[in-house]
Amino acid sequence: TAAARTYPLPAVFVDGGGAEVRPAGGASSAASYTNAAEAEAAARVASLLVDHAGFAPSQLAILTFFDAQRVLLEAALAARAESGGGASLAGVRVAVVDADLLGCEVDIAILSCVRAGAAGAAAAGAGGGLGALSDGHRICVALSRAREGLVVVGSARCLNAERQ
Repeated sequence: TAAARTYPLPAVFVDGGGAEVRPAGGASSAASYTNAAEAEAAARVASLLVDHAGFAPSQLAILTFFDAQRVLLEAALAARAESGGGASLAGVRVAVVDADLLGCEVDIAILSCVRAGAAGAAAAGAGGGLGALSDGHRICVALSRAREGLVVVGSARCLNAERQ
């Protein structure tokens, strides 16, 4: 119930900026994308939630639709820990929505959308559009993982341009 909720901002959008990139690599990366600026923004949000909002790392999960972005997110969390900017982030779960989270919930979900739209994609050599973000089922799974709060990290320009 709403009375039992403890987090005062149940949903927040963070404009992560950056450009989507299709990584070079084998068949497993053929339909995968990364967005380094967005991965750093998601890691920063996780760090702020742990260090300043009192959440334990085990209460957080960073979600994405792309396996290549999952790898980048894990690297961003590790880099923050190495630099002393988030040593307490070891328990933050990083997961691909379709593969790792069906039926699971977390207190705070941080969703990394990755896609930066046609303009960013053209500059980065990627395909553009919304991709997985246009699949209602996948979005439903991603958005329904959060019990207390949801932070969506994405490209405001892309999401606004692709509105129907």
